[in-house]
Amino acid sequence: MKTRIFFYLVLAFSLTASATTFTRIADTTTPIPGGVGFFTGFSAFDTPAIDDGKVVFRAFGMDAASNPVDGIYTDLNGSLEVVADTNTQIPGAPSGDTFDTSSVHGFGSPSISGANIVFKGDSDGAMDRGVYARFGANPLEVIADTRGSSLFSTLSSPAVSGDYVGFWTFVPSSGYFDGIYEHSGGPGGSIKKIADEGDVVFGKNNPIRYYDLFHASGVDQDGSETAFIARDTTGNYGLYSTRTIGSLFAISPRVYSGETAIPQAPGEVFNLQYTVSLSFDGGDIVFRGQNADFSVQGIYWYDTAGYTLSVVADLNTPVPGQSEPFSTFNDAAVDGPTDTVVFLAHDAAGNPGLYARYGGVLGKVIARNDELDGKVIDDLKLGHEGLDGNRAVFTAFFVDGSQGIYIADIDFTITKTPDLNQDGKVDKTDLVLFMNDWYQTGPDLPGDLNGDSLVNLCDFVEYSVLWH
Repeated sequence: MKTRIFFYLVLAFSLTASATTFTRIADTTTPIPGGVGFFTGFSAFDTPAIDDGKVVFRAFGMDAASNPVDGIYTDLNGSLEVVADTNTQIPGAPSGDTFDTSSVHGFGSPSISGANIVFKGDSDGAMDRGVYARFGANPLEVIADTRGSSLFSTLSSPAVSGDYVGFWTFVPSSGYFDGIYEHSGGPGGSIKKIADEGDVVFGKNNPIRYYDLFHASGVDQDGSETAFIARDTTGNYGLYSTRTIGSLFAISPRVYSGETAIPQAPGEVFNLQYTVSLSFDGGDIVFRGQNADFSVQGIYWYDTAGYTLSVVADLNTPVPGQSEPFSTFNDAAVDGPTDTVVFLAHDAAGNPGLYARYGGVLGKVIARNDELDGKVIDDLKLGHEGLDGNRAVFTAFFVDGSQGIYIADIDFTITKTPDLNQDGKVDKTDLVLFMNDWYQTGPDLPGDLNGDSLVNLCDFVEYSVLWH
């Protein structure tokens, strides 16, 4: 059984330096594929996704006829290309029926796994809606839609992992309402129900409970397994995931409102009513959780193999590089195989930032007022599929009004420096700080330049070499 207990160093500027680097995928100076001019913007609501170093995202611009265009774009094949836009013929629709140009409807957050891309798309005026996929080099195809005699009346939140696609939908003909479904088999595959309203919630008795409502945005896929957020007939929300062992299939409640204890918060239990998304990868689930009055909240990690629940960061965790703790948390993404988490949170002043736990270190990736591409960050957006290994994809909004999609290659390599006050020079001010640690022992002392947990003459030699 795999058990995780997290011990990590909080990255402080006086002790360490981040080697994180950034790569621009597209911004408002990037020519729009299949159109004229440049991208004019990137969705503030629909977040980019990354897998195997390749990115898919939603963006806006002008088409070749100078009409507004909305589309899904990727760098999967080495350069930016259109997956689908508002000039694309909808698969299975009458000739001339293209995706909607409305900023209210149109596309949703895309998902990518290997060479497979899925997304939600609407027809003109959202008269019809569907989940669509491009499996490798195959043409665009329908996973499920609302056309004709379809079982579905609306769909959302598709997530792809390998040849499996999980999604949320309304199914009025079933006699119930919303539910979670899975498409498997890749091109031309089949659909099965995971759960819908009226199904019994296994593992929760006295009284017997039934699913009552599913969060439309709270779905993710990890291979053949699906994770989702749902409410039952007692009014309690739970975080669930499927388990397939041979021919056996079950759905397990992993975290449950009113019952599951919040780690490192004695006497507090989760209330998941306002937890609207989760990230599921490598058997690990990461989510933003809180108690009923939000006095306890944080980013939490559930290991479905070891059945353990741990804190990544909460309201008691100092913001890396600051003395005050985090004030609020938003979305998070997990890469299970590397035990890496990236999340969006705010500091005590309300400034948004991206933070990560990588290599045992909790550090800042980038935050408001930092410079990126020579411009100052104003806001950031991250999705539940925003992490692949140590590579995080995010949307940046700058104070000058420009926007862009970027990859951060996260690296919190510890690098000791004698410039203890970080003013770019080693002088008597640093010497005073250094002497404060003289002959002190213990981990993470600023003056411990050689990392042996003791500040002595050996460290002074390293200090003196850079004196100027």
